[in-house]
Amino acid sequence: MDALQSSEEYSVFNCVLGHENYMGDGVEQLVVVADPTPLPTFFARTLEKLSMPGVPQTMVDDLRSNSRQALHLENRFGLKKPVVLVSAAEIDQLFKTNDKMGWNRFRQRFPASSGITTLARVAFDEGRAHALVYVGNQKDWLSGSGIVFFLSQAEGKWKIESSRIVWLS
Repeated sequence: MDALQSSEEYSVFNCVLGHENYMGDGVEQLVVVADPTPLPTFFARTLEKLSMPGVPQTMVDDLRSNSRQALHLENRFGLKKPVVLVSAAEIDQLFKTNDKMGWNRFRQRFPASSGITTLARVAFDEGRAHALVYVGNQKDWLSGSGIVFFLSQAEGKWKIESSRIVWLS
């Protein structure tokens, strides 16, 4: 699988991941899955019901389609705190047993992280002035969320316009 090469997509990721939800106090590093598998089927069904004022349906359709594609990231992020890319296989290894100690192993390996962050390919409008992106973040067995962010670009900078939580635990 080829690595994601679009600097524009990384710019969108940087805008969203630079938000305090992911880089707040106490967070020393961001752990991102480098090669997330396509998002689960339930996510596509959730997107079919997604309604965000001002977001064209074509972008929602593109995001749903993009979420079915595997992604491979390189560490081309430009954030204030370090990003650690881990493979899906590494994450699976930490959580492989039914001993309920997966999050303990994760925190031992990645202390002061914001949990495990998963990204999907960015959907752009035709003029590439707006973007729609999904970010999932899991912090513990019952602590996580999946959020769709709608962004606009002005003078070469991305800005979050709105967001919608699509799952929460």
